[in-house]
Amino acid sequence: MVKNKEKIWAIGDLHGHYWELTRLWKKLLKAGLDIDQDTIVFLGDYVDGGPDTRKVVNWLIKMEKKCKNMICIYGNHCDLMLDALVYQGVIYNNYYLWYGQGGKETVSSYVLEDLIPYERALVKPEDVIPKKHLDWLKSRPMYYETDKYFFVHAGLVPGMTIEKHKDDVQNGNSETKLTLIQEMLWTRDRFIDSKYDWGKKVIFGHTTMKKPFIMDNKIGIDGMFHNHGQLVAVELPEEKFYFQGSRD
Repeated sequence: MVKNKEKIWAIGDLHGHYWELTRLWKKLLKAGLDIDQDTIVFLGDYVDGGPDTRKVVNWLIKMEKKCKNMICIYGNHCDLMLDALVYQGVIYNNYYLWYGQGGKETVSSYVLEDLIPYERALVKPEDVIPKKHLDWLKSRPMYYETDKYFFVHAGLVPGMTIEKHKDDVQNGNSETKLTLIQEMLWTRDRFIDSKYDWGKKVIFGHTTMKKPFIMDNKIGIDGMFHNHGQLVAVELPEEKFYFQGSRD
């Protein structure tokens, strides 16, 4: 666990926005981010929607090797993509649920730029997306916690303790585990509206908002919807926010 005195930087959903990511990163470095000492938490959804998923995933894999304490947690779009391309639809049973929600843009980011539109339309995702990237997405943790904060992609179940969440994810039967994982990846209103005290402040992404969502028990920092909005980061424990607007 991270000690109280150590600084934490959480970064919201990237969704294939490499241009915005690299510029936000420079702002964080200028603001004092220390890649050797600080903890950096990305809140999931590195793929789908934006134009540069391939570049984003390559960058994250590279930076993990440079940053001592960098955590990239699992998001619902990671789940959609893996279900469509690796798990044979056992979770969502619908390839186009992924492809139509940003998967098309993800595939395009892996296709050679010199192909004509007709050739690009014939490309199969499994032929261009490297196994290394899929394996990296598969290995993302469901959550990360410190003594004061709990980081998760979408949220938690009101009334259920953090310890219960962790136990069910790690030790629950397959049905219980899958149900809870789906909650942690997809939940919105009942979590966001809840004033339940989980004992730690929950830092989350997933639900896009025009500005950071702040309550006593949670902070939401997803500000980018496809190519509109802004990437958001928060410096903890100061709760200072940083923004990078969309290029488009």
